[in-house]
Amino acid sequence: MRPKPATPIPRFYGLDVPNGSAAAFTEFAKSVGTPPTVSSVFIKLDSPGITAALAAVPAGVTPMVSLEPWSQHSRWGDAQQSRYTLAALSSGTFDAQLRAVGSELAAAQRPLYLRFAHEMNGAWYPWAQAVNGNQAGQYIAAWRHVHDLIAPILGQRTSWVWAPNIFAGTPKGAPRLAGLYPGDDYVDLVGLSGYSHGDSVASTYCPTVAALQHLSTRPLLLAEIGVEGSEQASWLAQLGPFMAANPRIRGFVYYDTTPETTGATGYYRIDKNPASVQALRTSLSGLGIGGGAAVTGAAVTGAAAGQRC
Repeated sequence: MRPKPATPIPRFYGLDVPNGSAAAFTEFAKSVGTPPTVSSVFIKLDSPGITAALAAVPAGVTPMVSLEPWSQHSRWGDAQQSRYTLAALSSGTFDAQLRAVGSELAAAQRPLYLRFAHEMNGAWYPWAQAVNGNQAGQYIAAWRHVHDLIAPILGQRTSWVWAPNIFAGTPKGAPRLAGLYPGDDYVDLVGLSGYSHGDSVASTYCPTVAALQHLSTRPLLLAEIGVEGSEQASWLAQLGPFMAANPRIRGFVYYDTTPETTGATGYYRIDKNPASVQALRTSLSGLGIGGGAAVTGAAVTGAAAGQRC
């Protein structure tokens, strides 16, 4: 069984920028004043240039690799792909490609977060259990097969991240998370994906966070987040108190993206909005990220308090 961390994982924040642009990553870090320590990288089974993509991540920054078990020619929402079923993953159809990806990731010889087959409780990827002819129990079987296949290649530098979508964004009748979780023996961090289009931080995440805290003993991670709209700055100011009030949440990865740059579902970019930048600075400082004094959950009181989930 994977041991629990002897000490809590330090708070951190990460960033996704379009095409993994080093210039955009650096520009964001300068605007916020605190460099991210995690950078998002997306990889498919047949992605070329994995080594180059990892090399583009600045030294001292940990890649958050989202390993998607489908083709580079696939597109978000194209869930009905009979080639990329959960049964195919479990049966070994893609073992050679997975080993090759694992070997290339391992060759980088750097720490990695590996977010495999994320948002499996949705309906927009072929590995989601509710679509593509997939059956109950097959997601867990596929995850465990892939883990057992490439974890020995990746070694101890890699932390495995299991990350469903928040409940608010999934279709009615989505599979229960308990039937999708591979177990703490196979997972190092439990994450989530979730974007806000006008709701508070707490209302966006609490229902899912509460369920995850009952499901697993692992640390939690807001693995893919963003916010749009006129309340963007206010939302970002809430993020720090929210995380302080929920100490199992150790970090977040912000997607500084737009529909034009990535086909995102909203305009989440913040680095050109001074009020949003300042709000994020305040949240980071309150969490002790970037040299500020950390605020404990117990110390968060009053109107600005984060809600404990």
